[in-house]
Amino acid sequence: MQNKNLNKATKLQSYKATKSKSKKLIPTFEDFIYEKINQKAIEKENDKLYKKLVGGSGASDTVEGEMLRAINKIIYRYFNDGDYFYKGYGAETAGPAATYFLKSKAINKALQSQIATLLSKAEGANDRKYEDILYEILDLILKKIKSKGKDLTKNKEDIFDFGSNWQDDESYSDDNNDGW
Repeated sequence: MQNKNLNKATKLQSYKATKSKSKKLIPTFEDFIYEKINQKAIEKENDKLYKKLVGGSGASDTVEGEMLRAINKIIYRYFNDGDYFYKGYGAETAGPAATYFLKSKAINKALQSQIATLLSKAEGANDRKYEDILYEILDLILKKIKSKGKDLTKNKEDIFDFGSNWQDDESYSDDNNDGW
């Protein structure tokens, strides 16, 4: 299993290096298929660790579990409701989870910096790029968790303690106040 994951990681690094050197403006069908296969592998690992580290409700017992809870909240809101963490209703529903990554005192500073950079790139990105960035953040978190083994950090924070760095600028009409 270790070799299989290492082989996938090596292929992904090689693929990213090739892709970044490529002058292609339009991704190929093979690019699309490779990314989808990689996303499935990430989702499988996420499901396994999520079940282990994130409880049914409330904050996780570990920082690593809370990071998984936060990125899964952002991903869930996007894929199920079309919410972006930085705009519209998503600023309210997924914004606190993104803000957790920026303001938490418990997250490793190097990882926090990488995630902050990716969150910044996600703002205003097209749908496909936004999805890719969310999976890249999830992959970073999964790698961090795996590297720690059983040496997980006790958690004292909740993703909803941070509010949102973004505001919902959309106005919603009150259906009950229609001028009658």
